[in-house]
Amino acid sequence: MTNTQCRFLALLLVTAATVRTEAEAQNEAAIDGKARVQISAPVRDGAVFASVGWTVDMATGEDVLRGSIAYRPDSRSAGGSCRSIRFVQVARVERSGDVDYDWKDGEANRNLMRTSADPSRGVKEGYFVDHDAFKCSRGGQCSPYFRDYWPSPDESQDGFLDGRSFAKASLVDYPFGWENFESITLESCARCADDGRFLACVEWGGRWPGRGDRIVLPVRVDDRPSPTFVDALRRFNAFYSNSDGFPSSAEALLSGGN
Repeated sequence: MTNTQCRFLALLLVTAATVRTEAEAQNEAAIDGKARVQISAPVRDGAVFASVGWTVDMATGEDVLRGSIAYRPDSRSAGGSCRSIRFVQVARVERSGDVDYDWKDGEANRNLMRTSADPSRGVKEGYFVDHDAFKCSRGGQCSPYFRDYWPSPDESQDGFLDGRSFAKASLVDYPFGWENFESITLESCARCADDGRFLACVEWGGRWPGRGDRIVLPVRVDDRPSPTFVDALRRFNAFYSNSDGFPSSAEALLSGGN
């Protein structure tokens, strides 16, 4: 084989590897249009595990997007102990044409606390804290923690870190009702409920257009919440007049603190 042929073969191999990597990053789509993403990634004070994919709910027979998100604290963490590690999740739900889905009846208050786009702060529009709004009243205390509404005790749990002893915190969500909307984007963040510290965040979601294959959106991991998440939580606390003991935590995150 000549040098020219060797260089051409090497270019083909690199190109093929690049295409394969990009294709995998675009959700490892299966032949039937379903997709699944599984990741394990280190973060500053532990590790994150995520599994997202399409499935059928055995109880209802509905197609659902199943997300399982977990945070495992590191006993060597510089952040110290935490008696209760819990997940807060924000969501954006869109109909065809990237139009926000309007919630009705008992969930209508979700529409009133959605974020507004603010490019100067990196805030995207349409996100709200994922909670059962019909269980809360405006101006009254309302929990932002996901498992207070959907505990899924057989599949998820709250966590802790006490010296060398720890338990992972996890969340399981099954977004359904895809006949009403086309896309859902979520950000799930593990938080130390003792002091308001955020420990790790996972962005995930799915899209099921009227035509074409349903997909899992790219899964992204970070040590801290996005500005959109922080703004959604700020609006949530303001709407319900929450006082969680950490009044400056949201603004501190938006200004660069933690």
